[in-house]
Amino acid sequence: MCSAAGGFASTVDEKDSMIPISSPTIYRVNEQDGSQRRMSREEEEEEMACISPHSPSFFFKHRTGDQGSLQLLIKAAVLLGKVNTTLYRRSHPAKTSHEIHQEHEHLSNLIWGLYHSIPPSFKNPFKMTRFGQLDACLLSAHTLIHTSLIQLNEDLVCLDLHPPAEDGHLQICKLSGQVLIDWFLQLIQHKNLGLISVDLGQLLCGNPTLNFGLSVAMRTQCRLIAINRVFNPSARAELDLLSFQIDQILGHLSKSAKMPLEGRIIELITGLLQNPYSLLPRSVLFPIIDPTHPHPTSYHPLNNNNGNGLAHPEGGSKLNVDDGHESMKSNFALARMLGRSAL
Repeated sequence: MCSAAGGFASTVDEKDSMIPISSPTIYRVNEQDGSQRRMSREEEEEEMACISPHSPSFFFKHRTGDQGSLQLLIKAAVLLGKVNTTLYRRSHPAKTSHEIHQEHEHLSNLIWGLYHSIPPSFKNPFKMTRFGQLDACLLSAHTLIHTSLIQLNEDLVCLDLHPPAEDGHLQICKLSGQVLIDWFLQLIQHKNLGLISVDLGQLLCGNPTLNFGLSVAMRTQCRLIAINRVFNPSARAELDLLSFQIDQILGHLSKSAKMPLEGRIIELITGLLQNPYSLLPRSVLFPIIDPTHPHPTSYHPLNNNNGNGLAHPEGGSKLNVDDGHESMKSNFALARMLGRSAL
């Protein structure tokens, strides 16, 4: 998780986490007299369904005791490993578009299944422990679920050149990113937490999972800034709000006594704020106009400016032709592009 804390988790591998969660529970306690008895074989199998990543029920059956939030965090981390192994690490043989779609849907269903199976007592990410402290494990587990959703979908954003409102991958990233941003703003502002003070930098230094989640969330906001500038540059209110939220978090983080990764997160996000177009596929910045395309572009391509680059849509600095990346980082995005080029 430390290697992923900068916001890019391509180094996270599923095989690194495919071990059972330790479970010292081998006895069942009689609630009436407090006596103990050894678990039956059926009860042991039920227990393994909760703690073994190889169990089909691993992501959907949970404990609710004192260790429940920790086990939920471990399961969310295992799921992140599964998502990133499929996205970045596993070599994919030639597959049909239907097979690729099924694989993406399977991962999406796992994430949503984990989210909806969270026990009611763990639904609130800001739940306090019985000692009156913030349950960082529970908040981290909720954070990883949303970051997994973003990781699964972000490289597919804008690849089909749909308008933003019709881009399902974009809408998922937008929703999860805003949820995470709202949580971190809530931490900073101490709203409804009952906390005296939260030093965000110190919290992130001690919790690379939250650091990773914050990086992914702010990267998502930067991508939304670029998309709004390209597709709807007149929507100043939304653009200003996105920038304000990022600046508010970075400003608070820069005042912390300790900063995660020696301030790398500030450097990374500041660079993306200055050039958010680096998060968009080149096909969005430099579209090939095809009148036969079923979804013609509904935005104005950026005009060429004396051959050296493209004019910034708001009249600012030019965009170099290398600013936009062709989204081929994930196996899904690569397969989508290869399939589209073969049409």
